[in-house]
Amino acid sequence: MRPPTVSGLTAYIGYFLVLWLLWLNVILFDVRFVVDSVAERVLGAIHLGAMVGVSVFAPQHDPAKQVEGTFQAFSIVLMFSRVALSAQYGLATLRQPKVARTGLMVMAATHFAAAMVYLGITFRFTDSTNSRVFVVWYILGFVDTVIIFVISFQFTGLSFRKRVLPERTKTATLLILGEGVIVVAEHVSTVVKNLNSWTPETVGALTATVALIYIIFQIYFDWA
Repeated sequence: MRPPTVSGLTAYIGYFLVLWLLWLNVILFDVRFVVDSVAERVLGAIHLGAMVGVSVFAPQHDPAKQVEGTFQAFSIVLMFSRVALSAQYGLATLRQPKVARTGLMVMAATHFAAAMVYLGITFRFTDSTNSRVFVVWYILGFVDTVIIFVISFQFTGLSFRKRVLPERTKTATLLILGEGVIVVAEHVSTVVKNLNSWTPETVGALTATVALIYIIFQIYFDWA
């Protein structure tokens, strides 16, 4: 097993953040506007594909040793997820009263603008250098989400009152934490096969990882 490093832990936290923000934005739409239609099912399939794509790229998500194809594909996946959200908010304007349409159009424009930024930075990744542009994934994901929340509280009919947002958020977090547990289990199985890997650094890293997952679990399911 590759020795744990600070950069590796940072990369995993960044990956977790991108994945969580991606799914949170899907939830922010679903709890308010999703309907049973062919268009929504197709767009929902795109979101599912984006989640799978992000999960597939997880093992190679190493900003310190960037693989051009992996990082470009990761950015493209994020772009498609935002394009799908933009389309969903656009379709929602056809079903909502006029008082809410302006807010929905702004949300659609926000996600589309984010998608174009994700597309633009895709071509900054090359095999010849480790680009720092991946930081935009985190910044843009956070800013994008904040804007959606602000707009939701500014326009009538877009609020989260009487919605199941907390419950849906907890469920999504549990799914993502489950993936983290799987990764830890795989690493533990590797260590067990190679007794020489049981170094103080390895034990400390595994203990810290399990403790971090447990703390996040407690925050969402007991303390919240």
